[in-house]
Amino acid sequence: MLRAWGVSRTLLFAALLSAAVQLAAATYVGLPSFEAAISTLDLVPPAAGMLLAAPLVDQTPELTLRSTRPLALLLLLRYAAVQCAGAVVLASLALTAWTLERAGVVVLFLAGSAVAAAALGGWYWVPVLGAGYAWLWRAQDLRDLADADVPLLTAAAGLGLGGLFYVAAVGHRLRRVRCPRG
Repeated sequence: MLRAWGVSRTLLFAALLSAAVQLAAATYVGLPSFEAAISTLDLVPPAAGMLLAAPLVDQTPELTLRSTRPLALLLLLRYAAVQCAGAVVLASLALTAWTLERAGVVVLFLAGSAVAAAALGGWYWVPVLGAGYAWLWRAQDLRDLADADVPLLTAAAGLGLGGLFYVAAVGHRLRRVRCPRG
């Protein structure tokens, strides 16, 4: 089940992102269309949202429908696996100059990826890319690191609402496939 979802690949990406965070924590890069150099740490949350959310796209819906486990439980496990991979990245960011509150933006990007995956399937990365661009614009204009903090209550709400939407939307779509009208 976990191999079919690509969880091992996702955990590998999480480990690579975490290693990159530790290696390039004090590095800044110049990007086109941005006036100032961007901290490489600010690139991590959007990258996590795009790379770690791949298991949320069901590549084998017929196998998911044949499972003996409840559909909602399978979808919740899939979402939890993605958020656990994100926790590895979040912990790595929290070990750098970022606070736990600022690193909470990873949770929001992964929750947003879940909503996008539920709505758009394999095209989830398009709105995540747009949100990442907006995040970089905002991060570029910050005067104080605390301005980017995500309150823990907001991160928890994003975590819960993203999971709830993902489970409900994908579950509804798969039930329609299983029981078409007519």
